Order: sequence, then C-alpha cells, then structure tokens
Amino acid sequence: MIYKNKLDNIGFLEEYSKFTDNSILLNTITDDTFRGAILPSDDNYYLVSSSQKDWTILSTLVKSFVGLSFSDFIGMKRAIEGNSKVEQYLLSKEFSFISKVSISQNRSGAQNSFENLYRLYKQSPNKQMELPEHIRYIMERFKEKLQYQDINSAKNIISQIKKEHRIDALNLKFMEVELAHASKDWDMIVFDEQIIQLVNSRKPLRIRLHIIEAFFYTYLDGNVTEEVYLKNIRPMLLTLLSNCPANIPDSIKSVYLLAYLKDDIAYKHIKNINHSIEKNVYLSIELKSKLKEKIQETKEANSSANKDSYLSTKASIINANNIDTIESIEEVKEKLKEVEEKEILLKESIHTDILKVDILPKSWLEWLTLISSKFFREASALAEHGLEEWNIDLQVRDPLDVADLSDAIIGIEEKFAIDRFISTLPIFIEAFSRSQHYPNSMLQQLYISVLEFITLFEIQDQKTLSSSQNIVETLLLTSPDEEQYREILKNIESIIEKTNGKNLVNWLLDYAELFISYNASDEKARDSIIQTILQGVYCHKDWLESYQIDLLLKLASSINIAELYDSLQEKKIDLVEDKWKKYENKTIGIYNLSENAGKEAKRRLEEYIKNVKVILNHDKASTTALKSMVEASHYVVLVTQSAKHAASGAIQKILRQRGDDPLFPIGKGSSSIIASLL
Repeated sequence: MIYKNKLDNIGFLEEYSKFTDNSILLNTITDDTFRGAILPSDDNYYLVSSSQKDWTILSTLVKSFVGLSFSDFIGMKRAIEGNSKVEQYLLSKEFSFISKVSISQNRSGAQNSFENLYRLYKQSPNKQMELPEHIRYIMERFKEKLQYQDINSAKNIISQIKKEHRIDALNLKFMEVELAHASKDWDMIVFDEQIIQLVNSRKPLRIRLHIIEAFFYTYLDGNVTEEVYLKNIRPMLLTLLSNCPANIPDSIKSVYLLAYLKDDIAYKHIKNINHSIEKNVYLSIELKSKLKEKIQETKEANSSANKDSYLSTKASIINANNIDTIESIEEVKEKLKEVEEKEILLKESIHTDILKVDILPKSWLEWLTLISSKFFREASALAEHGLEEWNIDLQVRDPLDVADLSDAIIGIEEKFAIDRFISTLPIFIEAFSRSQHYPNSMLQQLYISVLEFITLFEIQDQKTLSSSQNIVETLLLTSPDEEQYREILKNIESIIEKTNGKNLVNWLLDYAELFISYNASDEKARDSIIQTILQGVYCHKDWLESYQIDLLLKLASSINIAELYDSLQEKKIDLVEDKWKKYENKTIGIYNLSENAGKEAKRRLEEYIKNVKVILNHDKASTTALKSMVEASHYVVLVTQSAKHAASGAIQKILRQRGDDPLFPIGKGSSSIIASLL
C-alpha cells in the first residue's frame, strides 16, 4: 500500500492499470499489509513506499529475492528520468521514496522472482516475512560439494536453482563451468554452445582461469607449441590473458607465457610468474630458453629507457638545496647507481637462492623483499625484532614509501612466502599502529593492499579474519572519502562472501557493529553491507544464542529493518543460568582499543549477570590504571592479537604471576567479547 487513505490507493490502481495487466503485483498497491508497492511496466519495475521505514524493508526484500541475479538493484534508490509515459506519470505523483529497477535479459525469471516475493509475503503468518536462504549460502554448499567431489549433489543444486529462478542464465553458466572444472570435463567448457558469450562476458577471476585451463588440456596438453597456441588458443582466449596471478597451476601459466612470447600481451601481464619458468613442467627446454631471452631483452630495453631520467630526477631531489654544478649532479648520480646496484643484487639473490647470511633487513620494505627467499627462515623472529627496533615513522615519510610497501605485498607469490606474511600479519599491523601519526591517512593504500591480499588468496583462518577488522577500523579512523569508503566495503564484502561457518557468527556481528560505530562516507553502501551481514547471520538462526539475537535485532533496528527479523523474538531462548553463574559477584576486566564495543559488552554483561562488575581499559601503554584493572579482575578479556603490544604484555605478565591466563576473543566487537566468556 502506498497511501494511508484506502480510496487514494484504489484511485492510483485504476490509473496505473492502464500501463500493465500484471494483476498479482498490482495487488501490492491496495494491500494494507504490504510495505509499499511493486509496479511493473513493459520495460522496468518501480518500487514505491510512503516512508523511510517501509522503503528499507521493501528494498531489502527485493534485494534478497531479485537482486543482481535478475536486475541492477543493490538496495539503493535509483532516480527515474521521465523517459516513458509510465515514468512521466510516476514523476507527477512526487513520491518521496521511489526507485527504478532495470531487469536483465531473463525477463521471465525476474517476473517469477517478484511474484514469488509477494506470494510468500501473503502466506507468511502475521506478515512476518521469513527471508529466503541467501543465494550466497546456496553457492557455498555448491562449492563444498565440488570440493568433496560430490558431483551428483552439485548437479542437484544447479537443478534446484534453475527451478526456483534464483539466478540469471550467465551466473548459472558460471556454476556449470565450475562443475565441469571439478569433474575435469574440459569438453563441456570448450565446446559449450555459448562459449563465445562466456569468454566475452564479465566474469570472476576463477571462471576466467577455469576457461583457460580447459583450453590448455583440450589443445596444448602434451603439445605445448607456438603453432598450437596460434591456431587454437589465440583466436578464442586473447581477451582473457591479462594480469596473470602468481599462485596458479603451470598449465595456465603456460598459456600466458606463450601469449607473451608471441607479443600478444606485454611483460607486465606475466611479471608475477617470470621466475617460475624454469620449474614449469609443460614447457620445453627450447621454449624456456626463448622466454628467458625475451624477458631479458624486455628488461634491458625498459632499463636503458628509464634509468638516466630516473637517476637524474632522484639526484635533483636529494641534492635540491645545494646543487650548483653539473659535476655535483653527476657525483650524486654515481652514488645512487651504487645503491641501485645493491638493490638489484639483493632482489636477484632471492630468486637464485644465493642469499648471503649476513644480509638482514633493516626496515619493513626490506623484510617484505626478503620474505620470498627460501633462506629467510627467521622471518617471524625478525618481524618481532623489527616491531621494537624499526622506527615506523622513518619508513613512511612519503607517499612513494607507502606505494613501495603496497607493491611488495601484492608481489608476494610463493606459497611459503604467503604463509610467512599471514603468520606475522598481526605484528605487521601492530607496527604501523605505533606511528606517532596514527591513524595516518597516507597509509590507506597500504591497508587496502593487505585486504586485497587476503581476498586474492582467500585466506580464512580466524587470526587473519580478526586482523582484517583491525585494518578496517584503522581505515575508518582515517575518514576515507566516498570512493575510498566504497573500495573498503568492496574488499570486506569479498572476504565475508567466502565465510559461512556458524563459528564465525560473532565475527560477522562484530563487523556490522564496527560499521555502525564509525562515520560512513556512503551511508547507503554501509547499510547495504550490514544487510548482507545480518542475512548471513540469520542463516544460522537455529544456532544463535540470546546475546547474538539481541545484537542482531539492535543492528537491524539501526538501519530500520528490525521487522524482518521479528520471528527471532519467538526463537529467543534465555541462556542457561549456569553459563553466567560463575561470574556472579565477580569482576570482569575488558582490555580493548575499541571503546564502543567495550561499552556495549559491558552493558550486555551487566544485564545478563547478577552483581557483576565490569571494568574497561583502552590504554596503549602499561599504565597504572591498566595494572589496577588487571589486579582487581577475576577474569580478563584481552582483545588484541599482538603479543608484543605493550599493554597486552603487561596484562599477561600480571596474570602469569598469579597463575591465570587471559581470555582471547575471535574478534574485537562486543559479540566476540561476550562469547569469550562462555
């Protein structure tokens, strides 16, 4: 229903019926239980509501049932331009909350999804809508079946999705590609009737790589030659061969390298894999020799073109205040050449396994450069050393310093190097938080590079997921602009999309709480990702504890969609009293750097536990207040991952002296803090 007056809705229905005869969706206009109306037309759909609250609920339902599978709708209002009679009519009504929804080529799928939304709404008791299982979790089950080679179950999931019209034809085709890849049915990909459309479509990286691999095994396996590439690969796949990832099979690398050898792609597209040529099991000795020769020629050409101008510029900057003669410029250039040569020798030694034992890093950039050496087995210990000894402010004095660090992170490619970096990530993040300029907006690209690294390699261990929250909180403290804010959310959405275990419910709630706690440069984008998070939590509704339901409802209320989760009130079961009984008449100390999360945890705990005292502390150093908090507390929750953090070290020292250990939450929000006590 749009208007409060029933007769106004009837009048609007009579007028709008001139544009369409879709009686099912037109019923939303006069249905006094429906939040707004869904207006179909020959070309588009339009969503109309009379209030912000109704709009938020309606947009969430449409995003869940229809979303990007069948439309361009991502939960945000899209203005109408008046390009048709329908739009001119709607503009004349001056609705405050109206959005145009453009549908995909699968018009029948879109219509079925809209109509299913309304039918299910009408059938829901007390009009408390049960959100359908999010398509992301259906996809996760699909991937799980593929991982365990349960091909028949994976096929059944595809059949179910087709029947329910849950995703569009292109995304369905992507699922079929993944199915074919898992079963090694390469012909199913290569000779698919829609292979040309598939190659030219916009698609995820993994689908692109699956297609390349299928073509390799169909044409090149056992016969990796330039002739076969030119005849069977180049005509079909050239548009796919850009920016080769480092951590991929040799089969795919071979296709990229052949394309480079035939001048189809530039060196920059294979720079991440040029050091793995010698170990590639598919390349002949002759091809390896040709590739090495071509790469060397490319490097020499680039070096001779850029070196003189680069050194002159660098020399001018360094000696800007006192350069008076040509001789002084040349003198600086010679010194710089020596530095450049040492840097080149260091980088080459990493990949030729001749690293000298006396070369030790003196900065985080050198540490990141050395991490890819097999001989750098003390990476973790040296990272801890660097945390205390390397002055972070001297290492990031210029945006180019940050760019060098970001490039070094993205350039990590070997599996052992990836593991080294991830294992020391909490220390790495802690080092930059010790800057006197923290939070430093100049470091935004560095933090985003770490998020991209986590996303690229799909790293899902709990320590890394928690580190991602520390990174995001730091980024939010730097007050990113709209574009930067959306880039942060894009990376986090990619990380969240790959998590589906019920053990991560607290981590998800922590993230939603984090986004609510800080200023949003794009409030609509923030609300959209919070909706995605809450729907993910809701999928585990049968496992939720009361404190998790309380927080979910509070977060939903903050973005005006609490009514979508009203059914959880009925499922809410009070926590067993024994779980909290041991904390009665006791003192709980909570150490964390996020004051909002600490205050929320304190409020909840004092609500759940009789006569409990909760003390909060956020000091970064070992202060008197911090020591007093630990000494007065029977239980201490320590919300930090870095054992080298000054405050955490002091806390653990006091607890060890009395034979106790701190409680470590999985995340840094109030949900994880409370969970650590259960």
